[in-house]
Amino acid sequence: MDRFALSDWRTFAWKYVVPLLIVGPVAYFTVLMMIGRVDWNGGPAPWFVRWITLAGLAAVVVLVRAVVGSLKRVRADGEAIYVSNYFQADQAIPRVQIARVLENQRVKVGGERPIKVELREEWAGVRSFSFFLARGLTYEDVEEHVGLPVLWRDERVARGALAGREEGDGRTD
Repeated sequence: MDRFALSDWRTFAWKYVVPLLIVGPVAYFTVLMMIGRVDWNGGPAPWFVRWITLAGLAAVVVLVRAVVGSLKRVRADGEAIYVSNYFQADQAIPRVQIARVLENQRVKVGGERPIKVELREEWAGVRSFSFFLARGLTYEDVEEHVGLPVLWRDERVARGALAGREEGDGRTD
């Protein structure tokens, strides 16, 4: 059976390209600071400034990892969804293992939130994962291929959510 792609290139870009663009310059500056190549009033920076810079790099890495670490490539067929990090083989997760599918409330990129999938129990080392919905797909497509409706917090996402409105409360994002 053919696998249907639910995620698109933005998932890859936000998982690997954007962190490289954020962490790379900070790491480069940190290395320059640690080896004494940054001029600090005619000499190298004091030891405590170097360690503060290193701590700042660690904080940036932890923050980036927290935001994009759960992003995965997601494909589906009639019996399972297939999850990978792009560099390893797909892990087949049976549809019955999926507990909830919801919009990820922590992240919003370009007006879109990634879809977060929570599993009933840890499967192949994964408890939950996120992905950006492929262009042209709707939440109904996700429901069809995953087997559960997409939730917004604890309520089903209204069909009008794609237009930016939630059903019943008149809110816009």
